[in-house]
Amino acid sequence: MASSDGGVHRPDSSPLPLPFADDDDIEGSLAEPSFVARLATAAPRTLVNSIPLEGSPFIAPFVPCTVETAHAALLFAAVGADDVLADLGCGDGRILVESLNLPHPPRLCIGLELDPHLASYLRDTVRPTHFSSRGEASTPDLRVVEGDMFAEAANLSAWGVSVMVLYLLPAGLDRLRPLLERWLWEGEKQAEAELGAEGGAGGGGGGGGGGGGGGKKAPPPPRRRLVTITYSVPGWDCESAKQVGRSWLFHYTWADASAKKDKNKK
Repeated sequence: MASSDGGVHRPDSSPLPLPFADDDDIEGSLAEPSFVARLATAAPRTLVNSIPLEGSPFIAPFVPCTVETAHAALLFAAVGADDVLADLGCGDGRILVESLNLPHPPRLCIGLELDPHLASYLRDTVRPTHFSSRGEASTPDLRVVEGDMFAEAANLSAWGVSVMVLYLLPAGLDRLRPLLERWLWEGEKQAEAELGAEGGAGGGGGGGGGGGGGGKKAPPPPRRRLVTITYSVPGWDCESAKQVGRSWLFHYTWADASAKKDKNKK
C-alpha cells in the first residue's frame, strides 16, 4: 500500500525501499556481455532483488532476457517501420534498443517502467545514446513512461501501439490479460473501419475504371500483435510458438483472444 508521502510501506508501516532503485544487497550486474559491449553505457547495476515484493507495487524481480532472445522475439513479431513498439516493464530497455538493429526499425518505441532507477537510466542514458534525440532523423524516438503498467496500459491505443514484446511472469500476464484483450480488440475494430472506408470510397464511381481522386492513399496501420517471451498468456491459445535456445516465444493476435472468449461462452 502507498504511504501519504508517495512511498511504499510494509503492512507494519516500516519503510520498504523500492526493490531495485534502493537495494544494496547484491553487487554486480546481470547485463549480458554482448549487450554491455553494444550499449557501452549499460546500467551500472542490474539487481536481482532480495527484498520481499509483498506490500510493494512490484510483481516480480527484474531479470532481463538475453539480447539474442530479444532479437528473435522482435523478428517473430515482424516489427517494421510502420510500427509503434511497446514493452511493459521494460527494465533496462534492451528489447527496445535491440529493435534498432532490425532491417526496418519501428517508428517509435515506448517503454513502461515502474522502477525509478531504471526509468531514469532509460531517459538519461539509453534515449540520448541510441534514439532520435541524437539528432538522426532516421532513428526512432524512445518515449519513457514511468509508472504502473496495469494503469498505464489503458493508454496503449491512444499511443498508437501496434506491437508489443513482453517478458513477464504468468501472474503479470494474467493481470494484464483484460487490457491486452481490449487493445487487440480495438485494433481489430480500427482495421475493419479502415477496410470499410476503403471499400466505400472505391465503390461509388460509375463505370470506366476508376478515376478518382488522385494521390496515393496512406497504408492502413499494421494489425496489432503480441509476442511474449518464455511464458504464454494464461488462458489464451497462441497463434504460433517458436523455440529459441532454451526459451519459447508465443505469438498472439485478436483471433487468439477472441477464440478463447468464444470457447468460454459454450
